[in-house]
Amino acid sequence: MAAAIGEVFSPVGEFKKEIMNGVLLSCSVDPDERRLTGCCSFDTYIRRNDLLMFSEAVRSRLSLDSVKFSYVFPKTAYCPAAAEDIAAELRAENAMLNGYFNKAVFEITDGKEPLSVTNVTLKFGGMETLKACNFEREFLQRVHDRFSIDGELAFDGQLDDVTMERPEIKQEPIVNKAAVPQPVQKPAAPAAPARVQAPKKVTGLNIPPTAGIIADTAEQVYGKKLTGNLIELSNLTPDEGESLVWGEIFSRR
Repeated sequence: MAAAIGEVFSPVGEFKKEIMNGVLLSCSVDPDERRLTGCCSFDTYIRRNDLLMFSEAVRSRLSLDSVKFSYVFPKTAYCPAAAEDIAAELRAENAMLNGYFNKAVFEITDGKEPLSVTNVTLKFGGMETLKACNFEREFLQRVHDRFSIDGELAFDGQLDDVTMERPEIKQEPIVNKAAVPQPVQKPAAPAAPARVQAPKKVTGLNIPPTAGIIADTAEQVYGKKLTGNLIELSNLTPDEGESLVWGEIFSRR
C-alpha cells in the first residue's frame, strides 16, 4: 500500500506540510500488542523532533501502546542536520554517549564516488568510548538505511577525554569569636510600668437591696459607663433585651 500521510492521518492533527505530503509506504497494526509499525518516505529531510511529535500524536490519537516508524529520504536530502539527528538518536539509546556530542559540529563532504564523508568535530573528547560502543558502525548503518548512502565517518577536534578540574573552594579562616573583643552593649532601658486604669465609681445605677451591694462602694473596672436597672442573673429572660445583671463571679480569664 502507498498513500499520502495527510490522507491517512489527517484526523490525528495538523503537522508541517512536508510531513503531510509524505508517503506512507507500509503500515501494520498488532491488535494484541496494540503496536503500529510503518515506513514513511519524504522528499526533503524532516528533523527528528518533528517526526517524534508526529509518532506520539498517532500513538495518542489511536490509543496505542507504541508506534514505530522508519523513514527514508532521497540521497540529496542527507545534510548536517540529519547527521546530528542520527547522533542524537544513538545517544538517546546509549547513555555512555551522553555529553560527548555537546556543541559538536557536523559537516558533509563528498568523498570518492559513491561515498559521502560525514566529519564530526568533537569538543569534549570521548573517542575511546565511541569506539567501544561501535558508534561508527551504527551511525553509517542508519545513514545507509535512510538515505541509501555508503558513507564514511571521520572525527577531529578534541578526541581525548577532557578531565574536568574541580573548582578550588576557598575556605574562610575559622575565627574564635571568644578571642575577638566584642562591642560593649548598653543595658536595655527598663520597660515602663503598665498603666492600670483606676476603677470608676458607679453612678446612676439602680441597685436593688437584694443584690447585697453597697451602692457607695460599687466600682466599675472595665467597659463603658453603666446606667439603668440592675437585674439578678437568675431573673434574666429573653425578652429583657440589653440588660445589666449581677451575680457572683466564680472565676475569670
